[in-house]
Order: sequence, then structure tokens, then C-alpha cells
Amino acid sequence: MKKILYTCFLGLLCLVGSTLKAQSKVAESPPDKDLVYQSGFPEQEGASSSAPLGEGSALIYGELINPDSLSPLQLEVRPYYLDSKSDFMVQVMEPDLRVGETFDGVMNPLVRKFSSSLSLGDRPGYFSILLGGRALLEDFIVFPGDSLKVELNLRQMDVLFAGEDAAFYEAQYAIGREARRLAFDAPRQLIAKADSRILSTPGNLEKLEHFQGEFGSRLIVMSPGKESLDNLLLGLRSDNPLVIAQMDVLESYSDKLDEQEYELLEAQILGGIHYSVLSTFRKFHYPDFLARFSDSEQADYKSLILDSFRSFPEGDFGEGTRLVSKDYLNYALEKSMVTALFEGRSLLGVVDSLYAGEMAEKLKTAYLSNYLSQLPKQPYVLEKYLEVVHTSPWKERIESLKRSHVPGGRVEPVVLVDLQGNELTEEDLKGKPTLLYFYFSSCSHSATYFKDYLYPLYQEVKDLGVRLISVSVDEDPAFWKSRIAKYSDPSLLNVNLRGQSKKRWKEIYEIHGYPKIMFLDRDAHILSFDIRNLGTDQESLISEFMTLYKSELE
Repeated sequence: MKKILYTCFLGLLCLVGSTLKAQSKVAESPPDKDLVYQSGFPEQEGASSSAPLGEGSALIYGELINPDSLSPLQLEVRPYYLDSKSDFMVQVMEPDLRVGETFDGVMNPLVRKFSSSLSLGDRPGYFSILLGGRALLEDFIVFPGDSLKVELNLRQMDVLFAGEDAAFYEAQYAIGREARRLAFDAPRQLIAKADSRILSTPGNLEKLEHFQGEFGSRLIVMSPGKESLDNLLLGLRSDNPLVIAQMDVLESYSDKLDEQEYELLEAQILGGIHYSVLSTFRKFHYPDFLARFSDSEQADYKSLILDSFRSFPEGDFGEGTRLVSKDYLNYALEKSMVTALFEGRSLLGVVDSLYAGEMAEKLKTAYLSNYLSQLPKQPYVLEKYLEVVHTSPWKERIESLKRSHVPGGRVEPVVLVDLQGNELTEEDLKGKPTLLYFYFSSCSHSATYFKDYLYPLYQEVKDLGVRLISVSVDEDPAFWKSRIAKYSDPSLLNVNLRGQSKKRWKEIYEIHGYPKIMFLDRDAHILSFDIRNLGTDQESLISEFMTLYKSELE
């Protein structure tokens, strides 16, 4: 293999980029049409790339066989991972799907081929392939300089990798498949008290007993507290079957991977499994941890978790691996958050005590990227973090979070399309206080919130000059128009957010969940990024909105 890593990480490690070997093919007179066939043997001469790769790029060539109608194919490139929802610096491309011909070697008339250059920068990133919004390949690590061939055969439900770098991608696919197989084969778990509604409902215990004797899926019922927590923390042991099985798959590829590739995939496996355990503990067990367990039990559990931190082989991973691996990042962040809870310290202080340099800055940025919307005093928190994060692109990410969480700025440029096809811009949002309601036309939460909360609020404030604009993010204009009566109201201004405007606004304003309701003043300055937290019922929402924005309504 050819690569170790790329560029220098904080001067700690200088690494060598790859050079693609030029290959040639001896051209002969084309054979008669009747003699063309697909050989089952590999070529003796490799085909050359159609164009040289740019610096920091990878080349992907694909062939797609889809028995259904061809939905849009998208390539998504994430050069820097911070969280699963963020669109920060994510590039989305829609390569042309072309029909092959005899002389390019694509003989199957069902095949559509595509190719694209993935722009990554100076270190490995992630790419996904989506068809109609459905992920066919998701978050595969890709190195600058790699060249990859992939066949996506949806008719046979098969994925194949080829090219000089195929082994690294085949290993990722095999490890992911093994993780999914283990999850499929394992019993599902239900944590419930014996007197819970689901277990006390007549007939449910009989169903549980009946299905225990059938071949197929199985359900295990565990009580909350010690039983379920003990079972969860088994996942931190070195003999965890999930770890052993996935590492066995990785080891089977070891002779085909270079040191950096192997190390990255090991970090993905160990980081992902430990992150899952710690995240479940923090979210579902720690809220009742102090009340449910005695002091000695708490000390034992804390000791077990802290011992797992010490035994986790972070020291075996180089700085390059730690800065790239998304599952290692998730683990390190969860480790920092659990430590902060145990020790009663700030996350900033814990991260600085455990990590240094760019890794510490990335962790701080990832924390805000994942959890800023849940934190109080967001302007203060953002300024605090901006004081201690200086490295690009992490500083830019925090600045983008500031634009999406600190009210007062004017809305970014946008193009909205109304029912008649007319285009509106941010200038058309001036003149009245405006509620912008974002939704998509198959989200039941949006329909319920609009009917039970938002529209009643609008009825109370429309005589005070407030305007309500419904903003659909549907890709299909016909579908959007057909569902307005259910998800909006025909009496309102209904518009569609699409194309580059949609991509830009989703990224800037962190529009990941729906519905989302922004509130603008008369000059199209943002007063609130989402008003849904103002009230838990219709009456309190109206009351708090009227109180909070009294001066604007007057």
C-alpha cells in the first residue's frame, strides 16, 4: 500500500502523500461486435484514470444497477467530522448517470455509470453515496489520492469494490456488515418494571413466553437499575463479543492494509463500541444514578468506568488517527462528559486535563456542535469557547454556531418560490414581524404542531401585524402543493425552500429537525431561532410569546 498519512499535524508528525502510478493500455483494433464478451479474468494492463487527481482529492468511479426508477444519486463528502447532523463544510454532488457503451466496457444495458472527484483537503475524510435520500454507503473513510471503483447492484442487493485501494473499503464494508449481523442476531432488550403498563397489559406476558420458543428474534426484559446497568457495562470489557468479532474481521484484512488504514479502522471499532456504552449510561442511567444506588455501589460503578478509560488504548493511536476517526471523537467526547459529571467539573477543564493541541480544540467544538441547543446562556458559552479555540476549521464552526444561535443578525440571503412560481428574497421578509414555519409534507409532528399550537398563536397575533409564512422544504413541488391543507393553510403565504438556498439555510441555521419556527422583526432581523420552547401547551405559548415580544408587537 502507498500511504501513511498526509501533511503535518501541529508539527508533531510529518507524513507523505501518495502518488498515483501512471498506467497505460495498449490499443488494438476493436473486435467485431459479435466477438465482444465480458471476460471473467482480470486485465493484464490497468486502465488509466481519465484525468489526474487534484491535490487533496480522491477519485471514485461507480456503476449502478437499479431495478426501480432512477432517483437522484448523490455523493456526500464530509472532510471534517464533528457530529452526525451538522452540514458544516459538507459537499453534496449529483453526478450524471450515463449509459455505457461497448467501447467503455459497460455492456449491461441496465447499468448506469458515474464518476467524480472527492475534494478532501490534506487529511482523510468521509464520503457517502445516497440514492433518493437513502444511504447506500454511509460515512466511509476516504484518503486523499485514493482511486476506487464501486458497483452498487440493487437488483441483487450487492456492493463490490475494485481498484488499487479496494481492500480498505472492502474492510470497512465487512466490519460494518459484521456489526449489523451481530445486532440482528442479538436479543432485543426491553427495560421495564414488572408493574409497567407494557408488562401488566393482559396477554403481553403470554406473548412474551410464546415467542421465546420460536426461532427468530427474541426479547429480553430487564428491570431498570442494577440488572440493566450491569448488562450495559459488560460492553466495556475487553472480551466483549462485539469487539472480538469486528477485530477478527479487521485482522483478516491486515495483510492488505497499511499501518494507518489498520489503525483508523481499529479506532473506529473500539471507539464506536465504547462510545455506545458510555452514551447510554450518561443519557439513561446517570439521571437516576445518585438516587438509585448506595454510595458504595456508586463508587464501584465509577471505578469500573474509570478503569475502562485507563485500559482503552488511546496511546496506541497516532495524532492523525485521533483527528480523523469519528468514532474515536465520539468516544473521547463521551469520556470527557462522563468524567465531568463524576468530578463535578466543567467540560472545558476536563478536556484540557485529558487532551492537548488540536485534539482538545476539536473536542470542544464537537461538544458545542452536538449540544449547544440544549445549553443555557448560549451567547456567553459561545464567547467562552471562542476564546480558547483558535485552529481552523474548528473556530469557523463555532462562529457558524454563533450565527445560528445568537439572535439579532439579519437573515441570510435566500430565494423562496411561491405557489405561482414567483421568487421571493429576504427583502420580501421585511415590513411586518414574521413567523417562519419550516416543515416537510410527511412529518406528522409538523402537522400536529401547526394545528394545535402555531395556527392558534397566529390567530391571536395577526391583528397586531404579525405575519405567518409557511416554508416547505419538500423536494417535489407537486407533493408540497398537494399537502398544504394538512400541513399548512391555504390562506397563508406558502413558499418552497429549495436548491442552494435550502442547503445554505439548513447549514447556517442548523435546521435539522422539524417543525422549526423562526421569528423576525420588521427589518428581517432574527428575534428567535425557534419559538417552540416558549410554552408546553397552547395557552402558555401564546402568553409567553405576547409577553416576550410585547415591544415588537406594539
